[in-house]
Amino acid sequence: MSTATSNLSATERQLRENVLKCILIVSWVVLLLFLPLLYGVIAGNESLGPIFGPIHGVGFIIEVGLIGYGAINKWWGWWYPVVTVITTGPPGAILGHRKAKNEALGN
Repeated sequence: MSTATSNLSATERQLRENVLKCILIVSWVVLLLFLPLLYGVIAGNESLGPIFGPIHGVGFIIEVGLIGYGAINKWWGWWYPVVTVITTGPPGAILGHRKAKNEALGN
């Protein structure tokens, strides 16, 4: 555990845990919303786009915003928002979550 994370107040630790939990929840929801969009593209069903597209887009913005918030506060490196955006959201956010949690909480 680094000195930066070992001296966290209970309030700061709880805030970081809550943001990390929200990132994980939003990432899974965004991934689940992406599946009908992907199906629509493969099946040629354009009616799914106007329904799931905007919801998925808002979720993606929330996901990147939360991850960016942590990076701005130096809870984790800028690698996390970059990986999340490059992988179009959920894959990078979910796969990078453990490393970000270790950096933010020193676990």
